[in-house]
Amino acid sequence: MATSKVKHKASGVNSEINVTPMADIMLVLLIIFMITTPLLQKGITVNLPKGRNVIEMPEAENREALVVGMDRTMRLYLGNVPQDAANLKDGLITAMEVRQQDRVFLKCDQGVVYEKVTETLDLIREVGFEQIGLLVDKQKI
Repeated sequence: MATSKVKHKASGVNSEINVTPMADIMLVLLIIFMITTPLLQKGITVNLPKGRNVIEMPEAENREALVVGMDRTMRLYLGNVPQDAANLKDGLITAMEVRQQDRVFLKCDQGVVYEKVTETLDLIREVGFEQIGLLVDKQKI
């Protein structure tokens, strides 16, 4: 009798890990984080000046923090809403009275003329704020 030389295949079980679905999930998560991270930033985007002796202020990142910004074109912002000087003053007065804010954070682009920064500081002090934090990036040594 002739015997068949056909080998029987093993069962359909594969012991290797299929990483394709995991790679797909990781790419989707990467895209989600790339889209949402810029949206989480509060206020306007500016190139902050660098400083060596920086004190960390995590409360400046809080959603409730009162942030006055000035971009390179010297346009003023309260949060991320553009303001002129009069409207900024009114907004700060409202924040002080209604929201009981006692601290303001000022973030200005490094290209802003120093005179404009001091004018903005004077306006904030004129409203009555005593605690003003100047936001800078930490200089890498």
